[in-house]
Amino acid sequence: MKKIVCTLLIIILSVANIGFSECTKHYYVSQDGNDKNPGTIEKPFRSINVGVSNLMPGDQLNIMGGIYYEMLEIKNSGTKNSPIVIKNYMDEDVIIDGSKNSISDDSSLISIKDVSNIEISGLVLRNLSSKNEVVPSAIFISGSSKNITIANNNIYGISNLGKAEERNAHGIAIYGDDEETISNIKIANNKIHDNILGSSEALVVNGNVKEFYLIENEVFNNDNIGIDIIAHEKVCPISKLDIPRLGQVKENIVYNNRTDNNPSYYGDKSCAGIYIDGAIDNLIENNRVYYNNFGIEIGVENQGHDVYGNTVSGNSIYYNDIAGFLIGGYEKKLGYARDNKIVGNLIYNNQLISKDGGEIILHKSKENIFRDNKISKKDEDKTKHIEYWIEEKYAKDNVFINNQWK
Repeated sequence: MKKIVCTLLIIILSVANIGFSECTKHYYVSQDGNDKNPGTIEKPFRSINVGVSNLMPGDQLNIMGGIYYEMLEIKNSGTKNSPIVIKNYMDEDVIIDGSKNSISDDSSLISIKDVSNIEISGLVLRNLSSKNEVVPSAIFISGSSKNITIANNNIYGISNLGKAEERNAHGIAIYGDDEETISNIKIANNKIHDNILGSSEALVVNGNVKEFYLIENEVFNNDNIGIDIIAHEKVCPISKLDIPRLGQVKENIVYNNRTDNNPSYYGDKSCAGIYIDGAIDNLIENNRVYYNNFGIEIGVENQGHDVYGNTVSGNSIYYNDIAGFLIGGYEKKLGYARDNKIVGNLIYNNQLISKDGGEIILHKSKENIFRDNKISKKDEDKTKHIEYWIEEKYAKDNVFINNQWK
């Protein structure tokens, strides 16, 4: 009898515990608030940072409309069942503006480092700028962060206006710079546009990152690469982990990203809409990629490494300046693109401005499978289905199966 009573008591306490852990506490921020307030809807905080500092697992910060000249650092983690949520209140226009911030070190409007189970949505992030080697970004995720969702935000006006060789900036950057892997990062339904990036990228995953999901974003009007997945840049201290892997880049719209007027490129047109640089075992699927210098590229820029195991499937790639799809290391000293699958893509009317381009450009590549693609060139006499930008002996044993050529 005593044993049954004890068991029932444990069950009751467990159920009570579950209910308590999933209880959401709401805080509010308003431009009419006061940071000495308790953060209720009747008495909101004035500063987003004060609101963020109060958040515990399961809490939600609701930001009321207005322009906030702040830079946020997320320091508290949620839990898997009780994430911390930061969002705009009732679909109001919440703008976090960096134009009044003077930055002297790499800085972000929102910095997320070594924290987990965070959701951020419904914000406008704009106007953070540098004029030297300092790197600005709208959102920077680093360290050992996990289970982060960034959704439905509008990011623009992130810029570096320094000397050509010093310029770097990001819209959203995920940097796996720790021995512990960043994982389960979801970047969804954001607009990332009109940023001055120098030698960097609008949306980038770099280093020790796995299981990331870049889904349904619109990336456009940036002066460098739209979406870039980068390996082997010594971001992570452990070389074998310095590789983004097992990610998905799906259903994004990527257009008008080009280096034509980017001082860091001195007029060279070399910008891909989506670029897989040395990363492995990723899926690039059902994206629309158009009006960039290049469409989609699988390459490797760091010596001693190959790029492999990626699948490019179901994408529509069209109206890009020089080529629709590029694959391989662009110099003999670089590694191979090998064992990648290019399947079921629609590639057409690329090579808009270049005599030396093509619908597909082969660099240093081998044993890649091109299957069930529809490739249609712009001009029967003046454009090409396939162009080699390296000696053909370095583009070998690629297999073309059941493609349609027009």
